[in-house]
This record gives sequence, C-alpha cells and structure tokens, in this order.
Amino acid sequence: MRTLTALSVMLILGATAGGAVFERYLSPDRPEDRAILNYLALAEQGQATSNDLAELGVLLADKGFPKDAERYLEAAVKADKENVEALYRLGLVRQRMGKEGAAIRCYRKVVNQRPGHAYASFMLALPEEKRGRRDAAVYHYAKAYRHLPGLANPQFNPLVIDSRLQGEAQLLRYQ
Repeated sequence: MRTLTALSVMLILGATAGGAVFERYLSPDRPEDRAILNYLALAEQGQATSNDLAELGVLLADKGFPKDAERYLEAAVKADKENVEALYRLGLVRQRMGKEGAAIRCYRKVVNQRPGHAYASFMLALPEEKRGRRDAAVYHYAKAYRHLPGLANPQFNPLVIDSRLQGEAQLLRYQ
C-alpha cells in the first residue's frame, strides 16, 4: 500500500494553508471528529494511505461535508487505482450530491474491476433506471441479486422500493 507525501496530498486536494472549512466544526471530544483529525494529521505528515484518505472521505460525508468528502475520495482513488472501495464510496458521495453521471462512471469502473461487487451493481442500476435505461437497470439489479440476494429484500435494502423494475430483475436473476 502506497503512502503519500504531504506535498502530494496538498497538490491532489488543492489544499490551502488556512485549512478546510470543515475543520472549524470539529471537536476532539467527539470520537468521530477525533478520527477525522487523526486522518488529517496523517495526510499532513505525508503518511496517509489510499485507505486512510478513503476513510477520511467517508467520515466527512457522514458529517455533512460532501464536497470535502469527494476531494479526499478522489485523492484516495488517484493514490491507488486498485482501491475499488474508495471508488465505490466516491460514487455514493457523487450520487448523494446529485452528480448521477459521475456516480455511474464510478460504479461502472467498480463492476469492471470487481464483477461480483453486488452493492456497486445495485447502485449502478438505480440511476440507470432513473435515466430510462431499462435493460441496463434490470441487468444490474439481477446481477446484484445473484451475488447478494439480500439486496432484493426491502427490510435489508429500502432502496428497492424506489424501483419499478424489481419483478423483471427477479425473473432475469432466476433464468
């Protein structure tokens, strides 16, 4: 696993000396904020791995800073092109931000690198369906359910309720 120098992290992120806005809202008294601060310190020292940057991105997304999360996840992917989990999480953040085209590109890369990544297949199907690409959506739903049948269960995955193609996906899955 490759670590990045502090300079390369700053260049990747376009960081400024004043720090990011989200840093003002962190409190070392909260465990999740302490984790963010620890990952930031690793990045500033040039010791952050791709996985560290990805975890930082996820924590920032959970905290409500999607733009910063996107930047750190992009840096994680740039640091390690094989980090499919960082790429998948980047897709999630972009989808949450309304950047569906960019999210689709991330999910496609994930399923190309890891065809059995059920979550990426499912998340790829959602925007495909929304864009009217029925056949692609049904294919990716069925593929997701073949690898992880629980994704078809609304109690486990409430996002299936948003889809009108579940019957077709189940039929394709069983063929």
